[in-house]
Amino acid sequence: MNAFFFGKSKMIGMIKHKIDKLRDIAVLFFLTVFLMNCGGEKKEGSETSLPLGNWRASIEINGGNELPFYLISRQSPKGDIEFVIKNGSEDIVLDKFNVKNDSLVLPMHIFDTKIVAKISNKELHGYWIKNYADDYKLPFQAKLTDASRFEIPEEPIEFNFSGRWQVQFFRDARSYPAIGEFEQNGDILTGSFLTNSGDYRFLEGSLTQKGFQVSTFDGEHAYLFNAKLEEGDTLSGEYWSGKTGYLTWKAFKNENATLADPYDLASVTDEGNVADLSFVNEYGDTISLSDEAYQNKAVIIQILGSWCANCMDETAFLSDWYRENNHRNVEIIGVAFERKADFDYGASRIKIMKDRYDVGYEIVFGGKQGSESVEKALPMLENFSSYPTTIFINKDREVVKVHTGFSGPGTGKHYQEFIREFNQTVDDLVG
Repeated sequence: MNAFFFGKSKMIGMIKHKIDKLRDIAVLFFLTVFLMNCGGEKKEGSETSLPLGNWRASIEINGGNELPFYLISRQSPKGDIEFVIKNGSEDIVLDKFNVKNDSLVLPMHIFDTKIVAKISNKELHGYWIKNYADDYKLPFQAKLTDASRFEIPEEPIEFNFSGRWQVQFFRDARSYPAIGEFEQNGDILTGSFLTNSGDYRFLEGSLTQKGFQVSTFDGEHAYLFNAKLEEGDTLSGEYWSGKTGYLTWKAFKNENATLADPYDLASVTDEGNVADLSFVNEYGDTISLSDEAYQNKAVIIQILGSWCANCMDETAFLSDWYRENNHRNVEIIGVAFERKADFDYGASRIKIMKDRYDVGYEIVFGGKQGSESVEKALPMLENFSSYPTTIFINKDREVVKVHTGFSGPGTGKHYQEFIREFNQTVDDLVG
């Protein structure tokens, strides 16, 4: 009897050993698959790792200025590894990247740009690159640390910058109106600049000894603003953008500051028939307002580009809106103007855009970015000045409104006001 139990126990032990071995193999297999899905690839004899945590990153932009931003590497809810660009309350998730040996290639969200860097001792060193532009490569670095975006001086200026500022940007002999809206929490400042063509999205920064500094980076655009408080509570400042952009600006507090009415900036003439408009989508199919799919329906034409951050904010809104409202006899056609005139390039950008935002409406290729391409594709549009521009057309093929620019989520209450006006306009269109 004892021998029987001993033999049975030995057999159970052997089975348990085999199960444990199979389990270890399974764990190793799934770990390998996980690392491959994350873009990780380890070469024998090399130390390859991608530390998770908070990175203080920076790009050297125009004039040798350091533009800082937050970059986070973390485990996603699905268990994969992802990066996040953080600007104030904005999180831009970057879930596609590749790590090979000690190198990181990190595509920038929807944009045709990337960061290429070496991983070494919890630091990243490399470049921010615009793929579509010749020789556009700016130095990039990041360090795994909880350090602040900007270094806050021991004695920052004692002034509350919260509120609404009337702003004028200057380039050479020309000037441009804007509105600055900021919220100060201790030494930290967040907000945005609104213009007649859109907004500068989510800006974040801190106080200095003489004023403040704020920045944002979304993968395509890199903006840095410095401000100095002058006598009479006015501001004088500088603005740097990317490789070559530079403006000066002045501002004073004005809670009643306004911009032009976005419905008055562009208009439609009698030149050309809206019903005759036709375009080609990413598959080479011709899309026309005379198609059966658009008959007896109101149509919204969205002029955009995948390189345009305000356009992508609008696309995110329109995609969700269309999913909930396309049963109401209203359609949307996006007309994309991209960085290159090449159709294959434009089609590839449209496919990426539609996939990223789960767009259910047609987006067609209008040509290369620029006013000449817009005039050729939409000959009835007059005084076009901004991406995005949105055209509202009723069932009788009459243009009811043309809206220039877009106030995105970074503008808070202005974004909510746009949504209210948009819904009211569509209600009027569909009756």
